[in-house]
Amino acid sequence: ASPLGQESLISHWRGITYTISLPGDATLVEVGSQSACALLDGEVWCWGHGEQVGVTGAPAVSQPVKVDLPAGERVKAFNASSQTWCSLTESGKAWCWGKNANGEFGNGTTDESLT
Repeated sequence: ASPLGQESLISHWRGITYTISLPGDATLVEVGSQSACALLDGEVWCWGHGEQVGVTGAPAVSQPVKVDLPAGERVKAFNASSQTWCSLTESGKAWCWGKNANGEFGNGTTDESLT
């Protein structure tokens, strides 16, 4: 499967609609270049390119997986760049995952990270 869960990106660009099963109602959905995420009751669920959704070594994840954030952190907003995701929690902390090739995480490294 391709990053967004469909069988081919060619099909995606032709306007074919695909259904992703989420474990609840999404209040926010964002799409990056190779992945997508949804916000459900303070939790972020993503699918697409494995490293960008927090699954180490997986080339693609066709069904949503919960992003592993620290216990007790509830997300109130998130955003996608090309291959990096960042969220803002209710406690005011920012958590990012995905590619960090250009230092997008702001932690002084270019290491990839799950969070």
